[in-house]
Amino acid sequence: MAEDRIQKVLARAGIASRRAAERLLAEGRISVNGIPVTRPGTKVDPARDAIHLDGAPIRRRTRSATVLALHKPPQVVTTLADPQGRPTVADLLRGDYKQSDYGKVILPFTVLRRLDCVLAETKPTVLAELAAKTQLGVNPEAFLKKATGRPFFNQSPLDLKKLLGDPANVAQNLFSYLQGFSPAVRDIFEHFEFQTQIERLSKAGLLYQVTEKFCQIDLHPNAAFSTPDKLKDKVAPCHLPTT
Repeated sequence: MAEDRIQKVLARAGIASRRAAERLLAEGRISVNGIPVTRPGTKVDPARDAIHLDGAPIRRRTRSATVLALHKPPQVVTTLADPQGRPTVADLLRGDYKQSDYGKVILPFTVLRRLDCVLAETKPTVLAELAAKTQLGVNPEAFLKKATGRPFFNQSPLDLKKLLGDPANVAQNLFSYLQGFSPAVRDIFEHFEFQTQIERLSKAGLLYQVTEKFCQIDLHPNAAFSTPDKLKDKVAPCHLPTT
């Protein structure tokens, strides 16, 4: 593959827009072959060069089809319209999204929150294992899967709740968090074209609100809400500007 400008390569990989990629470079968060790169326009070959964001490898975007099966916990209202009048996550999107586009946000955020909940318990073990294996110069992937007890992992120190602690950088940190997932999971979010929706929500000033609402829902497989009122407290509607 021919060389190309690094910000263009990052955009194609689904990391960020080209302008946002320039900010990542300026912050020193991108390295190529182990060397930090801060200058936009630096030429790289994604087929040959090892490109990393916050220490996590960046993979080229693939277009292969992904089949996804999602278990929805009881009483989690992710419908577009609830006949019982309960709030839905879609309430956040009205005014800035057409109803036909709600699923483009709701589905990937639901998957992300489910993974976030599932991996929360083993996060300290994963980070400790990552540090130990990195120090030894060993590929940590198999060890991180063993640490989670699952065929996937996230090696980022971030999680969704930590993202909320830095409202000004929630979009960039969310991109970094997504890059921390194991390759198969990243392929799922690439299939969703989640980067596009993150940028759209951020531009509309909704990204923090949507992330916050999903953080209020426990989507661990063992969790269940005992009453609809408890869910209502967690997914309260808010009034959004019309664009």
